[in-house]
Amino acid sequence: MNTTTQALLGVVGLLVCLNLLFTYGVVRRLKEHEKRFADLGPSDVLPPAAPAIGSEIPDFHAVTVDGREVSRTVLGSGEAYVGFFTTSCAPCRERLPEFARFAADRQNAQVLAVIAGEPDKAREMAEAFDGRVLTVVEEGPPVLSATFEVDRYPTILALRDGTVEVNAGIMAHLTMSPTA
Repeated sequence: MNTTTQALLGVVGLLVCLNLLFTYGVVRRLKEHEKRFADLGPSDVLPPAAPAIGSEIPDFHAVTVDGREVSRTVLGSGEAYVGFFTTSCAPCRERLPEFARFAADRQNAQVLAVIAGEPDKAREMAEAFDGRVLTVVEEGPPVLSATFEVDRYPTILALRDGTVEVNAGIMAHLTMSPTA
């Protein structure tokens, strides 16, 4: 091996070592940021979602996938939950089955799921509710989502007597205060 080859191997070896050192530093920094981000609550990351806590739900009218009519009067008394999902949202597809299980446990509450997006995919997502939940598929523009002023997906609302008590995107944040 001549001296030029040895010098090139030395330079390449040095570059590999520097690259490993740099990569280690980047990975360590990413882990620190990941921990900081995990410690933040949703209110620390995003501004408050619409509709606002304490607001009355709007008047609306829709038809479910099985032909039932649903309106404010259906959700306006007692405990109710409304979940808004889209077909193009990966977190929506992840949380929809969780919402379906949550809804199945709410025997004394009205539950409405609103799925916007591509009609075939939306109907497929609606099958997760197995007919146990009022389910509306918005095939055109998301009119019901706009009526409720939903500005991100998934959005899950907990209502009591037509008033928003909880606005969450994560099921763990969906808790209702005891009935007065």
